[in-house]
Amino acid sequence: MIYRGKKVKSSAGSNTSYILETYNKDHKDNPIKIEYVNNSTDEETITGLLNGVWDATVMTKRDADKLNKNYGKTALKVTGDPVQTSSTYFVFSKKDTELQGAVDGALKQLKKDGKLKQLSIDVIGGDYTESE
Repeated sequence: MIYRGKKVKSSAGSNTSYILETYNKDHKDNPIKIEYVNNSTDEETITGLLNGVWDATVMTKRDADKLNKNYGKTALKVTGDPVQTSSTYFVFSKKDTELQGAVDGALKQLKKDGKLKQLSIDVIGGDYTESE
């Protein structure tokens, strides 16, 4: 694959920039051009991608789905495997074991029953209950 010269939008100091900078260090013969843009709106992102200001950006599937919903179902295409996955955790005081157990139990039950997935679909428009 040839990525040399392809412009990828990113924010300075972000995880996305770190991923892209690491790629460039590991692929000195085929680097991408990282375009550092801070505080851009969804409209600026979609317009820049559609008009060729940038060739790509890195975002969650949820964000891409939101932009496609707002700007046309085929505006953006999510490709390949995620470049990074992460999990989100509830963090409790070490002393709050009762609350931690209650929340863990409720989440496990909601997931098992399929209710967490349905809530995700109903509230944010898709099943985002698995790590991306």
